[in-house]
Amino acid sequence: GFVTLVVEGAHGERVRNLISETPFPAGKNTVWWDGLDDLGRNPEAADRGVYDVPGKPVGPGLYRVRGLVRPQLKARWLMAPYFGRANPPWNNGDRSSEWLANHSPPSAVVFVPAGEAPERQGHPASAGGQVIVGSDVTEGGSGVAWLDLDGNKLHGQMWIGGIWTGASQLTRDAGNDRVPGVYAYTASAWENELRLFELRHKVDEAPDDGRLGAGDDKPVLLPTWKFPGTPDGTGETPPPKTAISGLAAHNGLIAVSVPTLNQLLFVDGKGRRALGTIPMNDPRGLAFDATGRLLVLSGAKLLRYSLIDWESYVQAGPYEGELLTSDGWKANADHNDGEALRAIDGKTFSRWSTKEPQKAGMTFTLDLRTVRKFTRVVLDSSGSRDEPREYDLYISNDGQNWGAPVAKGEGHAGQTTIDLPRAAARFLKIVQNGSTDDHWWSINELTLYDKAPDHKVTPPQPPPQPEILVTNLDNPQNLALDHDGNIYVSEHGQSHQVKVFKPIIGQQGVAPLLRAIGHPGAPRPGRYDPERMTDPDGLAIDSNDHLWVAENNFQPKRLSVWETKTGKLWKAFYGGPEYGGGGQLDSRNPNVFYYGGMTLALDFPRRATKPSTIFYNREADPLQTTYEWGGAPQQPIHRGRRTYLTDCYNLHPTNGLPLATLWLMQRNGVARAVAALGRANDWKLLKTDMFRARWPRGVDPDGANWWYGDGAARNGTLFAWWDANGDGKVQPAEVQMQKAATGGVTVMPDLSFVVARVGAKPDGGSTMRYAPTRLTRQGVPVYDLGRGQLLATGTQMPPSSGGDQAWVGRDGWTFLSTAPAPFSPYGIAGVKNGVPRWSYPNPWPGLHASHHAPEPDRPGEIIGLTKLLGPSVTPKGEAGELLALNGNKGTVYLVTTDGLFVATLFKDSRLAAWNASKAIVGQDMLPYSLGEETFFPTITQTLDGSIYLQGNTSLMRLEGLDKIQRLPTSTVRVTKAGLEEAQRYRSRREATPSVGGMAAQTLVIPTDAAALQVDGRLNDWKKVEFAQIDSRTKAALAVSGDRLFAAFKTDDPNLLRNRPETLQNTFKTGGALDLMLEAIPGGVRLLVTRSDDKTIAMLYRPRVPGTTTEPVKFASNIGAPKTVEMDRVDDVSDQVQLANDSGLYEFSVPLSLLGLESLAGKQIKGDLGILRGNGFQTLQRVYWHNKSAGLVSDLASEAELTPQSWGTFEFKAGR
Repeated sequence: GFVTLVVEGAHGERVRNLISETPFPAGKNTVWWDGLDDLGRNPEAADRGVYDVPGKPVGPGLYRVRGLVRPQLKARWLMAPYFGRANPPWNNGDRSSEWLANHSPPSAVVFVPAGEAPERQGHPASAGGQVIVGSDVTEGGSGVAWLDLDGNKLHGQMWIGGIWTGASQLTRDAGNDRVPGVYAYTASAWENELRLFELRHKVDEAPDDGRLGAGDDKPVLLPTWKFPGTPDGTGETPPPKTAISGLAAHNGLIAVSVPTLNQLLFVDGKGRRALGTIPMNDPRGLAFDATGRLLVLSGAKLLRYSLIDWESYVQAGPYEGELLTSDGWKANADHNDGEALRAIDGKTFSRWSTKEPQKAGMTFTLDLRTVRKFTRVVLDSSGSRDEPREYDLYISNDGQNWGAPVAKGEGHAGQTTIDLPRAAARFLKIVQNGSTDDHWWSINELTLYDKAPDHKVTPPQPPPQPEILVTNLDNPQNLALDHDGNIYVSEHGQSHQVKVFKPIIGQQGVAPLLRAIGHPGAPRPGRYDPERMTDPDGLAIDSNDHLWVAENNFQPKRLSVWETKTGKLWKAFYGGPEYGGGGQLDSRNPNVFYYGGMTLALDFPRRATKPSTIFYNREADPLQTTYEWGGAPQQPIHRGRRTYLTDCYNLHPTNGLPLATLWLMQRNGVARAVAALGRANDWKLLKTDMFRARWPRGVDPDGANWWYGDGAARNGTLFAWWDANGDGKVQPAEVQMQKAATGGVTVMPDLSFVVARVGAKPDGGSTMRYAPTRLTRQGVPVYDLGRGQLLATGTQMPPSSGGDQAWVGRDGWTFLSTAPAPFSPYGIAGVKNGVPRWSYPNPWPGLHASHHAPEPDRPGEIIGLTKLLGPSVTPKGEAGELLALNGNKGTVYLVTTDGLFVATLFKDSRLAAWNASKAIVGQDMLPYSLGEETFFPTITQTLDGSIYLQGNTSLMRLEGLDKIQRLPTSTVRVTKAGLEEAQRYRSRREATPSVGGMAAQTLVIPTDAAALQVDGRLNDWKKVEFAQIDSRTKAALAVSGDRLFAAFKTDDPNLLRNRPETLQNTFKTGGALDLMLEAIPGGVRLLVTRSDDKTIAMLYRPRVPGTTTEPVKFASNIGAPKTVEMDRVDDVSDQVQLANDSGLYEFSVPLSLLGLESLAGKQIKGDLGILRGNGFQTLQRVYWHNKSAGLVSDLASEAELTPQSWGTFEFKAGR
């Protein structure tokens, strides 16, 4: 079995965690102790990616040893609630797996007839066509999904148009003259731009527009259309429904609703150009009918325009003047003169550049061949930072006499516009007077405009008045038409139905109501009615006359399908879950699952799920007690006939919740808040005027109050509220406050609130329990801050984003996920009757700390501990009371409240993934990993003693805990002689060389290596120094001729399994060889891998002066928003040679490609590493020098180059 042993002192205090979950054969076994304790911690080593728990010699005396033994555990998969019709419900590498988006509900849907949408390998197209479903934003799953007409997922794509966005709008061009090869269009808004894309029939081919991708989605507009004049003036993208709210296409004309501007945008899909806009009051859904007439939802009206040609009616933008034609012009430059004409060739994708960094005095001269008048000069640098840092503009008629500058100023990124009084000249000269080491001066296109003084802009014709087909719609959203021309309108407001209208032939402006589909009524908490839609949005009618409705709401996320003739619900598909998973099984009734403010009824035999109640909706909650993360209560607490709910385990992704609330479930299925306790600074209601007098004297409710530092000490305030009069409101008399810096709050099964830290400062406080003093007749618990129970003293701030929770166990035990003094906070701990008794190492205590952690190399190693999964469980047998703790690397840790480590559940995310090929009832899921940033796993023990886990919103039954046996307590006497022998043993051990530890700071690279062959066998590398990447991998570099060679020794013959969705994100989708060099400013990265037996090599360069395209952006939203930009990301596969033999890998690359030259004796910063994955996900990054670069859940951090963290490459001859 798997054994845990601890050594304790005479009074039961922990001395050493000797072994944890270590396998032993049956029979008598011996475990050695080196005479050290393990109370020390080494955060500096942890920051460098090294596990080090320094110990001190114990003194002579009698010690006791206790422990437990367990069998191999199993987590049997049962079902995955809330996952639609994806099989399996997780990503197994097949694009038909998983369901829809995680961050947003479905908002768009379009039907594509049979034969138009492409067939995907292994998934034959549905005979009747396909339905495409779009969601606005996602970080997993599919932002766009292709389904057959039964709702089975055929294919999915996470992003279209750039990172984060799926498709908030979808449409199909059903005209006879549509753009060839295009079967649908997608639209979304992000980073203040419209991402308008076409979906093409051809798949798995290289795109022809210079992008990096699969080739089946292509931008309609390049550069993208930007949102001008956003109301707040910040230039940020408006929210999705105000940025774009409708999309339609007919015969290549694309119309987009832009409600934030009260305009319709028209785009020529064939010519790939924005035509312009027309005013439209509150534009919403759009559709073209079969004759090309445009239907527009405008406010509460349905309008119909009979126009076919819109170009003469659109406003093309502000008048800049007449564009001067550049025919016959000449251009010269004092740098790179041979390419100067590229600045005036009419092609924005070509450019002239100085090809060296900007310095004062650089000139560009233009000869117009005759005197011309102009008022504006525009220098387009196409989104790069190659604009002139400073400029002077001169004009001349002879090219000799220039006089004083007529304009001067600073350039602007992307485009520099120079306005001047109307001038007449033949020659122009621009002198660049700034300097920068990072960018060339470049001009993609130089254009001149002349705005005559007497010129009057002819406004576009106002479009003819539309027919008003319907008025008094109830907050309409979107449109669709069926084969008979009937118009379907989705409504919100008080309706939340789809209304069907039939235009009467021969009668203008009349469309009477045929029927309403779905039960009427606005969303509200209570019993769930599947016949009532919630925020119906996108609509589509398929070839079976079924109406598909994208319900744009989280309660529930639903794609519903209705019979158009009868209005009856045909099918409904729920989910998928939000990022981080979540959900809690009910302990009294395991057929009930709490998730996102809903109770879901589970049908285990059929593996089916449907909502039964919406018990909480935050938007409908007048109290808004839930923490800033939002969310809903989830953990049920049954007390007699009453059921309470709390949010203390499921709102904060990593730490204890600073403000916890208790709800009481009502007979109508609605949860009502009855009590709350925690940090008053986080409840906005308490900062209103009504409650100002309740705050402690000297505290500023609006002042700095962050959970650590001076602000917490100065303004931190603890509060308790209970609904004393039962009216569901908060009165000042129901609120107590106490000045205190506080920590995470846990709600116990007896309704007591436990606060991990309460004190004058964030450190050095106490763990306090506030139990109800009584219950009112309505079941409201009453609290008194003056009657709190002291559980522990010397509490400490969590060192990272994890911990700060307490649990009150049986027999006087209190568990703390951040250990109190005298223990180090880099550990978890147990306190018995107020006395700290045990601590267990937690070197990387939280999400951010785990980014520095290496993969585990010993049993029982805790990495990235964040928070409790839920209340304790007590298996049958001898185990005692257990707590489950979440780890950020996809693991769950089980410990007893008296401090015995029981088990690591699931694998580290760098060693496995949640990617079983099939979803099979009863299969053991412990060989898989929950994955990084699985924030919300839960644990439940039901009345029959069974223990269930929820991870990634999959339900599993945990088996084997009832077989745990406590080992008999024994004693060991430590003598002075024994300690001396232990010291000699430690000295011998420390003198033994280790392959682990920190990598050397410098790697020597021979520059005159004998001719090397890229054959993967590495026979010719015997004299080259290899660097230790980790215990399983070494790597070396050498120069031979004009190429750099790299060799890797690994234990994985299948390391290079990779399946990139887009080539620029190859580092996200599997294994690879990684080389980083500071050969040029900003560094360069070469990533080498294989996909479908083809070599893929991607070159990443953050700074490349003279770049002709917009930077490639890698963005994330974990922590502070972060975007990493690369001037160039290039596919250089044709220049890299790659070979392997078993686990040996070798590649070569031209030195010039990496910017390497004159190498002998040169030193540059650099690093070597590998990416490990499962063929479609990257699970681990590990490097020779930068041991902290292990994050695989943040696109920006994984793309970023950090030369300051690299080692030194020293190029030497004569090796």
